Amino acid sequence: MVRGREPEEPEGDEFMREFGARVRQLRDERGITQRELATIAGVSPGFIYLIESGKQNPSLTLIRKLAAGLHMSLEDLVAGSEVGEEPTERSVGQLSRAVERLLERIDMFNALAIEVKAEQQRLLKAHEHLLDYLERRAARGKVIKK
Repeated sequence: MVRGREPEEPEGDEFMREFGARVRQLRDERGITQRELATIAGVSPGFIYLIESGKQNPSLTLIRKLAAGLHMSLEDLVAGSEVGEEPTERSVGQLSRAVERLLERIDMFNALAIEVKAEQQRLLKAHEHLLDYLERRAARGKVIKK
């Protein structure tokens, strides 16, 4: 190494192999199939295979989709901590924010479910009143025809 220079980054082919191996390892650890990751990323399973084998250089847009499919940040996928290392403050913060967003969505869905149940009960009462009305009319001999 020449004095004053940064350590050299892996060459393109080596980087692609390392990146592909990382994607494969993370995917396996999360129990995600190539087909599932491909569906999330909008590519074919064969394309995922090519990435994992270091034979395909994915675009930044595709790397972002892969990160989402692997439930991690783009930064952590590309240059993050090694698999198995302790989480960083940043990754814990990101996870915490994601959990907060998820809890907010759950609260929103619960509120919506309550509203739907109330509307169902209102419609059921209206339906019962209509049936009572029709039965009373039929009993008086005034059947309503369609």
